[in-house]
Amino acid sequence: MVVDLLIDWQIFFRERWETPGILLLVVNLVVLGWVLWKEWLSHRKPFDPVRVALEVESKHPELRSILVSYSQFKDLDPDEVQASPALLKAMRDQAVSLTKPLDFKDVVDFNQLKNLGLVCLLTLLGFSAVSFQWQDHMRALFMRLIGENADYPTNTKITEIVIDSGKTSLSLDPGDESEPFPVKSGGDVDILVSVDVAKEVPDRAVLYWTSEGMEEKSEEFAFRDSKRYECKISSLTRPTLFRLVIGDDRTHEIPLSISPPPAFTAVVAGLTFPEYLGRPPSSSETLDFSVPAGTRIRWTLPCSPAISDLNVTLGGETIAAQVSEDGKTASFEANATETFRYSFPYVREKANGFEYRIEGEQEVEVVPDRVPEIVLQSATTASGYATPSKTLVVDAAVSDDYGLGEAFLVYSLGSREEKRVSLEELTDTSLSGIRDRIRLSVPLSELLGEAPEPGDEFVFQVEVSDEMPPRGTHRNLSSDRKLTILSEEKYLEWFKSELELQLALIAKARDSEKRARVEIENLKVEEKKE
Repeated sequence: MVVDLLIDWQIFFRERWETPGILLLVVNLVVLGWVLWKEWLSHRKPFDPVRVALEVESKHPELRSILVSYSQFKDLDPDEVQASPALLKAMRDQAVSLTKPLDFKDVVDFNQLKNLGLVCLLTLLGFSAVSFQWQDHMRALFMRLIGENADYPTNTKITEIVIDSGKTSLSLDPGDESEPFPVKSGGDVDILVSVDVAKEVPDRAVLYWTSEGMEEKSEEFAFRDSKRYECKISSLTRPTLFRLVIGDDRTHEIPLSISPPPAFTAVVAGLTFPEYLGRPPSSSETLDFSVPAGTRIRWTLPCSPAISDLNVTLGGETIAAQVSEDGKTASFEANATETFRYSFPYVREKANGFEYRIEGEQEVEVVPDRVPEIVLQSATTASGYATPSKTLVVDAAVSDDYGLGEAFLVYSLGSREEKRVSLEELTDTSLSGIRDRIRLSVPLSELLGEAPEPGDEFVFQVEVSDEMPPRGTHRNLSSDRKLTILSEEKYLEWFKSELELQLALIAKARDSEKRARVEIENLKVEEKKE
């Protein structure tokens, strides 16, 4: 038992090995059984009355083999051995009468037990002294041998351990087993230790900790006040075990678990497009995407682990997302009118209340609805001079990114008020799709309701709108074309002068070409001479 005490107290308890005391008891029983067999049971011989009789007669010769004969014939049947019953009875009576005066002490030597008894007595006295001197230690030993959780007395006694993560705290008795204490990923944990220093003020306090996949680290720490110690483990990112050694007392390993930051396990951004686009609802599975202007976006974000709060910064505004009751889904909405960035500056984990920031910034690119494009084709009447009988020709290719709406001919004559006439009325056709062609041919007199007068200026443009509401407000104008109205005589004079000018330009160009050709021929001749 003394050896048990030394082993259990100085090794198992001091190192806080999770070795059950009952295992030590089993080892003791095995050792005692082996000693009992080795030193006693293996030396015992089967009982043989003849051998015992010989040993007795060796010390008492006066028996003259009577005891041996008695041992040999006492259970025999006279008929079987063909001996006289009277003779056998006489031999038995004589053996009894001769051995009756013998003292058993003369047969068995009790001195053989003296040394054994002395050793047992000294062992009992020593054990009694140890039990009296260290009553608490022996009580703890016997408790531990039967499997109870008991600690040996120490000069320093750790009475309480408080673990604080900043959001939650846990108070532990040094002997209590605990579930892993949750800590924020990347966060710190403060450890406050209450110590009973009535017997002795500890001269040393050490914190030992090891994170998953890392070697054990240690750090000495000091008093916070007269009975409390304080230490800290910083920047925890992996599950960790820690233990404390203060004076001659120590704790078992206490586990810390890491609460991971919430993350979005999927992204579903529902897109509801403006009605005029005629597009069915769609969705995006990424946080960065582009949408047409006016699209309504609803984000649905499954979260793991569950959350209780999520803030979203949309442009310069911060809103709170809607979080489901179980904390597994967050959702929020926004109207996309212009390109904006958004981020998640604050998310709170539900189980422990830890707060995180989801790093990164996302962008929704809003594609504005462009005004229709108008390209006047070569057949369209060009700016210049015209007679009152001029026929106006309009040939324009028009297109839009989502859909064409209406088309108008915008014109003015001199200082008169500008007018807009629907091309649908003039051509009996309407625009459709995202690409179309406008073709119009109408005399000016018919368009104006009267023939223009010489000296008037007629200016016209093509106006096209798309389907963006309110309809007709999102429009574009082509470049303007201007016609100066001349009398037929003036028009012929202008035409003649214009023709002469063009002929002069042609002649000038032809002369320039001839001179250039002569110079090239001269250069070739000079090159041959060289």
